[in-house]
Amino acid sequence: MIGNLFEELAWLPAAPADFKERARAVDGLQAPGRELRALATHALGTWNLRRLADAVGRLAASGATLVPLIPFKLGVLGNGTLDLIVPALIGSALRHGIALQCVTVPYGLYAQQILDPESLINRSKCDAVLLVLDARALPLQAETYALGALEMVDRFREALRRNSGATCIVQTLAAFPESLFGSADRRITATPRNLVDTFNRELIARLGGTSDILFDVAALAETIGLARWHCPAQWNLAKLPFADAYIPLYADHVGRLLGAMRGKSRRCLVLDLDNTLWGGVVGDDGLEGIEIAEGDAVGEAFRAVQRLALDLRRRGIVLAVSSKNDDAIARRVLRDHPEMLLRENHLAVFQANWNDKATNIKAISEELSLGLDSFVFLDDNPAERGIIRQMLPTSRFLNSRPIRLITPARWPQPVTLRASRSRTKTANGPSSMNAIPSAWHSRTASAMSRPIILPSTWRFTLRHSTKLVVRASFSSSTSRTSSI
Repeated sequence: MIGNLFEELAWLPAAPADFKERARAVDGLQAPGRELRALATHALGTWNLRRLADAVGRLAASGATLVPLIPFKLGVLGNGTLDLIVPALIGSALRHGIALQCVTVPYGLYAQQILDPESLINRSKCDAVLLVLDARALPLQAETYALGALEMVDRFREALRRNSGATCIVQTLAAFPESLFGSADRRITATPRNLVDTFNRELIARLGGTSDILFDVAALAETIGLARWHCPAQWNLAKLPFADAYIPLYADHVGRLLGAMRGKSRRCLVLDLDNTLWGGVVGDDGLEGIEIAEGDAVGEAFRAVQRLALDLRRRGIVLAVSSKNDDAIARRVLRDHPEMLLRENHLAVFQANWNDKATNIKAISEELSLGLDSFVFLDDNPAERGIIRQMLPTSRFLNSRPIRLITPARWPQPVTLRASRSRTKTANGPSSMNAIPSAWHSRTASAMSRPIILPSTWRFTLRHSTKLVVRASFSSSTSRTSSI
């Protein structure tokens, strides 16, 4: 189930029914770049990503401009077969505002291409070169420990910098799931797991203070599961460096790095209030009725959302609130509720009114002097997200799905839900309330929910009946802000 969420890019909306026709029709548009980016913002598999890549190729051949997309030339080198990955890289880069051109070389010639000053990859003068190398490409041997592999990567980086001036995007290694000594593998010198861990640790240290970029594939693979990430059959048959099901996910993460390199990072998180920062609707339930208490499973989940927001603020992300609410009532929660972690002074802008949220976000953008492509919007209401997606297509939205209640400290146990009320906000005023069917009262959280996994930069989870539950992480590269 977790793997399927990653395969489906579940944090993105589903592709429209007319996707294929729209991808073909971009050739005749006056501003094809905007349409290509709009199409790329959906959850796309390898075939739809290839359709976008084909469209980019046709437009480039015809001399068409792809404004407002930023051009980027990327060399792609690796020890595996990259033919399926390159079109996905081009299609996914559109999602992050990049018109990507990829330079590749024949299979098995990556070392010669890097070291030869007159090679295609060096003559192309790429903006960056992605080294798609895994543990099978590097001399990770017991005799030399990880030193030989690190020196090999250092030689590649130096040669590319000297011969082409390109920035290197260097991957950490995803360990193989098989072990030799079970739980002792990490501490026994020269085991495959120990060698990979040592290589990754030393690689991160060596990249510090350089212009080269770290792509933490090891973390991505471990999040999915090493046994899912690696597919021995596909490697043996086609030399695919990882399971083809995760090509769209891999390509999206590369797109984030490229977007960050071109200043396309998200800088502002706009939060809803009811059923997002706390459970319930404060206008109906009152200050004492909302769910946010420590010791309560639902309340702790909402507190986790606030804790993540504060972590982002400490990192430098601007926080704002846009909520359909009475201003005085909403502010009272932030000021007076003893369980609130997020307070007014943490917010750069606070909007609680009955205006449409697209207008409010535009006002926040003007007040903060940030472009709309700098915003991420978190709201439990799919209708609100849909409206804003239509009116502000460059902003990013967190798509919700029901999930299991999870805390970092323990494996989730079934939790009986108490009787409560389901509330749906109206477009122009406070919510209406309907009783939850009695059959729900005996259901457990684990039976009625499942996880949602968002990009590595974000991991939010939403519970059934718009109850927001979160286990979240926000990460960046060592030297640059990751694009969301």
